[in-house]
Amino acid sequence: MPMEADELSEMKNLIAVARKRELFFGLCLGKKPEDSVLYMHRKKSPEILARNAKKAGDTPKVTSGVVSVKGKVMSLTCQDDIPAGMARAMRLFLTRNDFKMKVVILDTEGQLIESDGDDEDEAQLDGAEADDGDDEAFQASGDQEEDEDDEDQSPAEDPLAAEWHEAESELSQPVEAYIRAGHEKSPVVEKVWAGALQAAGKGDYKTALDVARRIQPLVTAGEDDGGAEQREEQSPEAAAWAKLQGPLGDLYARAVAHNPPTRTKLEAAWAMAVEKADSGDFKTALTIAAKLKPALEAAADAGPAETEIPKDVVAFQKSRILWSNTRAKMLSEMKKLESAIISACAGDEDLSAVVAEVSNLTRRLDVFDQRLEDILDRITNSPDGPARETLKSDAKAAIEAYKRALGDDFFNDVDANNGFVNVAVASTAQKSLDAISKSLGA
Repeated sequence: MPMEADELSEMKNLIAVARKRELFFGLCLGKKPEDSVLYMHRKKSPEILARNAKKAGDTPKVTSGVVSVKGKVMSLTCQDDIPAGMARAMRLFLTRNDFKMKVVILDTEGQLIESDGDDEDEAQLDGAEADDGDDEAFQASGDQEEDEDDEDQSPAEDPLAAEWHEAESELSQPVEAYIRAGHEKSPVVEKVWAGALQAAGKGDYKTALDVARRIQPLVTAGEDDGGAEQREEQSPEAAAWAKLQGPLGDLYARAVAHNPPTRTKLEAAWAMAVEKADSGDFKTALTIAAKLKPALEAAADAGPAETEIPKDVVAFQKSRILWSNTRAKMLSEMKKLESAIISACAGDEDLSAVVAEVSNLTRRLDVFDQRLEDILDRITNSPDGPARETLKSDAKAAIEAYKRALGDDFFNDVDANNGFVNVAVASTAQKSLDAISKSLGA
């Protein structure tokens, strides 16, 4: 079925954007050229766009990849199978939507697969850049042959549209870098930027530009002293934690290996510091670490307590710490995925249900509970003999249960095939479980 009027308006808007930067696309060819569905987006993955296009289309002829526009030549670089006759079908589709353009189809190696359009455009296809004046004229009008009597002005014709697209192009990376760095105002910047994208998606470029002007000085601070590289740097707190975490973790392991009287308090403090850092609250993590470090040093320097953990179970004690840290890392990675989904879906009413379900993602981790930690702790404090062997069997059973959970389709895809951002949820768990199994002699 043909695309809706608002979808076509957005497509025209994004064609103008594709003149300045590459966009992702998903395409479903229609039974008739005019019934094709072409979705483009700045952030949504090609896989998601292809699924949406297939859902809205009327044939199984689907592909996706990257789109760019130079002059009157649209280049579609496809990462999937390329439907036969795609170039001609797309040229007719664009022509019937008031865009007279030559269409070029490329594979991921940049090899020309198909092209369809006027011969006069071949020079541009060979790599010549379009004249700036012609490019601006084309962007302002949408197409030289567009019906001047059409009263439905598209977003691309809004005089503020070009200004917004330029601002978005300049600020997207600084905003993302600022949010990743974990600055104090990162949550606010993330929220208002998502609002700006949503407003622009609805054609309210004035609101979007107002937001861009307010946050621009904040997210590009220090640009003159380092440019993009400076913007990508971590916040001072994040950098300090990254430098401290490894040595402090080693000190923690040495201290608790002596089984000091304050062990329970040390464990709780370390777990809290790691949790705060994983959630981006590096300031609190550093505050806890500053108080924890002297206590750890005292416990480590004091030497073994009378109830020192036997050497033959030190590996189990280290495994318990490993699993505790693993659970914290999995939670942090899942929250990273949640943030990526919310950011990618912001402003898209069709994906509002997806955003509503995002908070349920962390519940997927409930199966990876504290049971293994508790069993390993009991092994640490048990004498050699039948009781310890029984506990080791219990630990192996818990590991097998966790590995079965990792076999779920969700965990097979979550790390690198979720369509939003690469994370390390399942891989982190699998690596740790393999190491712990080895310590148990499994």
